[in-house]
Amino acid sequence: MDIRTGNGFDVHAFGPGDHVWLCGVRVPHHRGLIGHSDADVGMHALTDAIYGALAEGDIGVHFPRRTRSGRARPRASSSNMPWVGSRRAATRSPTAT
Repeated sequence: MDIRTGNGFDVHAFGPGDHVWLCGVRVPHHRGLIGHSDADVGMHALTDAIYGALAEGDIGVHFPRRTRSGRARPRASSSNMPWVGSRRAATRSPTAT
């Protein structure tokens, strides 16, 4: 039996706003979270954990802050996080380290 584990974490500073996102749920709050995306710390940590379990790097590898040309990447949201490679990665043999 092949068992894989991963862990993830994410942090964002508080800033102006009237809500935060937590695992895709908009939660009213007297401040918001600053981030180049939706700053959803729950989904970002979960995504990091899944990529880690699949030995596929972390969220920054798949969603860099800047494009290859150096321009800032447009805002993304957790609702469109692709888990496309996970089926392929989950079926291959783990690499020995």
